[in-house]
Amino acid sequence: LAWVLIKRQRPEELLMLVWAILIFDAMYQQNRFAYYYAMNVALLGGFALSRVLDVIGFEELSKQYTAFSGNALEAFKELLRNVKPWQVITVLFVVGVLLFYPPLPIAHEEGSPQIDKGLLPYSILSAESTGGPPSGWEDALQWMREATPDPGVDYLEIYDKPTVGAFPYPPEAYGVLSWWDYGHWILAIGHRMPNANPFQEGIGGGSMKLPGASTFFTATNESTANSIADELDTRYIVTDIEMATGKFYAMYAWAQNFDGWSETKKYGIMGVPLGFPVLSEKYHSSMIARLHLYDATNLIHYRLVHESSGYYVFYELADMRSGSISRAARLFQDYDEALKFYQSIKPFYVDNTHGIVAFDPLPPASYVKVFEYVPGAIVMGNAPDGTTVTISATIVTPERTFTYAQQMVATGGTYSFIVPYSTTGAIEGSTIYDVGPIEPYTIRYGNITEQVSVSEEDVLSGDIVYVG
Repeated sequence: LAWVLIKRQRPEELLMLVWAILIFDAMYQQNRFAYYYAMNVALLGGFALSRVLDVIGFEELSKQYTAFSGNALEAFKELLRNVKPWQVITVLFVVGVLLFYPPLPIAHEEGSPQIDKGLLPYSILSAESTGGPPSGWEDALQWMREATPDPGVDYLEIYDKPTVGAFPYPPEAYGVLSWWDYGHWILAIGHRMPNANPFQEGIGGGSMKLPGASTFFTATNESTANSIADELDTRYIVTDIEMATGKFYAMYAWAQNFDGWSETKKYGIMGVPLGFPVLSEKYHSSMIARLHLYDATNLIHYRLVHESSGYYVFYELADMRSGSISRAARLFQDYDEALKFYQSIKPFYVDNTHGIVAFDPLPPASYVKVFEYVPGAIVMGNAPDGTTVTISATIVTPERTFTYAQQMVATGGTYSFIVPYSTTGAIEGSTIYDVGPIEPYTIRYGNITEQVSVSEEDVLSGDIVYVG
């Protein structure tokens, strides 16, 4: 193309060349730009093919066809009379290469023989097979679009960029925090504003430890996470199982928080103490683990409001013969079955027949979960000084139950808890959640058991609820 451009100096060819170089450079730096470069490859491929046809004489044939003064049929007959056999052979060769070379495997059903096809059929089949979000993300974001409050910014509206200062968001506006990979899905499907997106905005971290997705999800105490969520105006947090497993390394790399996420733990395997790499207490204290793996049960400002169906159990597999370690996962549709499997390999399980050890399993977790960041209601009451007080509620999802609980020691004859769940249900303008308690909170200390109801208004306003 560059050689042709030097000879002919056509503006359209200059545009094609500069465009291709710029996108190639972007792709070279970040792989994700390869899907933009596909258009350039198609145009350059078409240009190369047209040059081949020009070289073998088709440009001249085209000029003769255009200049012919007879009707279209006569012009076509004249064109055929002027076509040389070697031109036909060249075209058939090019078509044959596209159809049959190189042989690439076509996706096939299980049990059927593998079929190899050429470049063109393979490209067509690939184009017909669209990608996109997994069903768990589709479900969660469709739910978010319908069940969360309007953020006050119209998805379809075109807003003018302010000449001075930042965009004036309405008071009801809020952000949705997830890993930056998913920002466009949150915007396009959920019609909500992501705090981080694939333009790599909102990731945070770095040497300055900027607030963002990386620093939020790697935070190991709730107060740090809260300050980040406040600065980003975050109301909802969306997590998935990949963020808690395979993508976690990217989070701590962006946050520049590299140390302490794993440790070596010794297990007695066939009477021999062997060390295995396991996720550390620091990892299990991170926000991504406390949210996605532990349902925010030990957090006070976050509540689970939706989760996708199906439950994954991730664990490590060590091949004692080769010494290799790999990550494995099993999917269960029933939570009780997933929990049973998890308990069967915790802390480890030895398969003597195959020389394999399963270890370091993670608790069963659905693929996608949505949490809401709320002020929380303040539950206050009286109890003897020094008494251990617990507050708990049974949380019900469409497919399982779990317990939300806190514990403290009464001081000065009083206790107080901040709780994120309403026991009286949603109200107009709030989240229409499908996860929550079905009974009041239960408070226990000594031989005393009390119950207290907490309204949605209390949770969203941070109001005080007195017990008794």
